[in-house]
Amino acid sequence: MKRRNIFRFYNAGLSLVFVVFLAFGMSSIIVMIRSDGFVPIEEIVSKQQTSTALFNSPLSSPYKHKITLHKERAAKIVAIGSSRSFQFREKAFSESFTNLGGVISDIEYSEPFIRKLIETHKPEIIIWAVDYQDFFEARRPGRPWRTEDDHNIFSPLGFAVEGIFDWNAYWKVVFSGEFFENFPVELRGLSAKVTGDGFGHDGSLYNFGGHYDSLGKGDIVYTNSRESLYQNILDTSSQGDRTNTPQPWALESFKSIIAYAKSEGVIILPVLVPSAPTIMEIMDERPETFRLGLDQLREQLPHYSPYFADFVDPREYGSGECEFIDAYHGGEVTYLRIVLGLSDMPGSPLQPYVRRDLIRRLIKEYENEILITEGRIGSQFKNVRRIKFSPMCEGI
Repeated sequence: MKRRNIFRFYNAGLSLVFVVFLAFGMSSIIVMIRSDGFVPIEEIVSKQQTSTALFNSPLSSPYKHKITLHKERAAKIVAIGSSRSFQFREKAFSESFTNLGGVISDIEYSEPFIRKLIETHKPEIIIWAVDYQDFFEARRPGRPWRTEDDHNIFSPLGFAVEGIFDWNAYWKVVFSGEFFENFPVELRGLSAKVTGDGFGHDGSLYNFGGHYDSLGKGDIVYTNSRESLYQNILDTSSQGDRTNTPQPWALESFKSIIAYAKSEGVIILPVLVPSAPTIMEIMDERPETFRLGLDQLREQLPHYSPYFADFVDPREYGSGECEFIDAYHGGEVTYLRIVLGLSDMPGSPLQPYVRRDLIRRLIKEYENEILITEGRIGSQFKNVRRIKFSPMCEGI
């Protein structure tokens, strides 16, 4: 009798474990369905061209997403780079434009992506947002990106377990399909669903979910303190000569990319993108240590391209701390200033394609903001309240 009871308890325990695993497994499938995990990226990109939907998902390959978008839009002007290229938007240009940023994160793997995008459709101009830190990195061998989407039905559950998304957001998507109530635009993809941030129809990233409160009730949130930024720069600069000297392999890769594009009849505008004013002020305090490599790089890169543009210091073109999303990402107004500056360069190939009067008006009206509430997507957020600021942003 005792043995029979033990088996009953054992079987009941196994059944309970099975039911729990089944429930969590089913929840992951539901999240996949509710967050467009089974919808082909081609369909999402196509529908975005006539809607205000934002898309972003860790299940989606950034490479496949942006190449698909490039094929769909076949634009004359494109922007590439890391996340620091995301704020270039089509509204700045009178000709077709697509933001293909977010695929490449270092110099070495820029060329394969540029070759692929030219093979897919040859643009006239590529704006390449270049991170100066990339020239000081060691080489990182291996595949630089995932080329296919993730269709593993347990991946959403894994993201919650790993802390990529919190459980509250996970269960809200399971039961209601949405994390945000009454969000002004449609959100597609798991990241967009739980953060409110996503890529628009032109490929640029909108941060209304992470930096604004659509209901106007959120508390002010601050980004990194000046002390933490100083310590980070100090730690990085103490790692040896490599962090203070542009690496020869990186310079050679940069040169090869410029030469390849030229051979294909495509103009590349390499743009050294900015860090926040506070970062530049910290670097000014110990230029012999903090600025040595950067100053060398700013002298060397113009020799590789006649279109090289140096916008690393936002103080030089009037972009203040409040126009930065965080210490290393300028907002939309900062990047409008950059586009205007690019068009002002002597012999700039962008000059005929930049909507200068519109940009000047937007800079004047949205000074000290990170996003512009005009256009197809921006106009949907007229009543939102900004809640995330740099602690060095004055007058908030």
